[in-house]
Amino acid sequence: MGKFKPLIASLATIALAMLILFAWSQWRGAPARGNQAANHAPPPANLPDAGLKYEQVVLEDLPQRDPSNLWPQHGHRMSSPEFWVLWKTDDFCDCRLIATKNDRLWYEVGHTGGDTHYLAIDLAQFDSSVTFAVDFTHEGKRYRSRPRSVSFGRGAQFSRRQYNFLVAPLPNQTFGLFMDGRDPIKVPGRGFKHGWFGGDLVVYYSPQPGDEKGGEIIFGVQDGTQIPADGTVGWLEMYDELANTRDRTVIHLKRKPPK
Repeated sequence: MGKFKPLIASLATIALAMLILFAWSQWRGAPARGNQAANHAPPPANLPDAGLKYEQVVLEDLPQRDPSNLWPQHGHRMSSPEFWVLWKTDDFCDCRLIATKNDRLWYEVGHTGGDTHYLAIDLAQFDSSVTFAVDFTHEGKRYRSRPRSVSFGRGAQFSRRQYNFLVAPLPNQTFGLFMDGRDPIKVPGRGFKHGWFGGDLVVYYSPQPGDEKGGEIIFGVQDGTQIPADGTVGWLEMYDELANTRDRTVIHLKRKPPK
């Protein structure tokens, strides 16, 4: 039996070495704990681009003409990073809003159809300053508005980009709007104005006492029976003379269904 001891020891050593090699190979092939997701993630070069969300476009040459009521004006400072571009056309029209931050690469912000148009631009996508233009049709001919540049400026702004109100067929229907960044009662009366509400509809607004963080503005419809059957849309603008900034919120009014 003694003569087999060296052979048995050699076989045991070989078996132990093979076991160690097998364990090591399994350890190399296994993902590290807590990092399985990272091992299956694409390399950084393949990750989605975190830049502009708008599609880059090549502009065709178009004659220049501004549509009606195009806003904001060139040089305005916008108090909200996301602001509305608003305009009107004489008839139903398919329009396109385009924008750039360097006058070289233009991006399509969106399309809109109708005769009353509003599309939002996010200044955060353009490093707080943007130049925009509108493509539209007038009397069968395609035009592009003159480029307008606006920038961000910290000031009083509406808390929401748009409001939707159901109006009962009664006199003096009132609703609450909210603003941030200033006491509403301290904004001069000339700092508020409105537009676009159709027909004979009369609207009014009354800033309420708040604080330096903001507050409420009562928005009223003088006669709820004047709401058109398919509703109407308009806007309320606020000018903060202390910051020299502007903001608009879009307001949709519809008839309240009968009970």
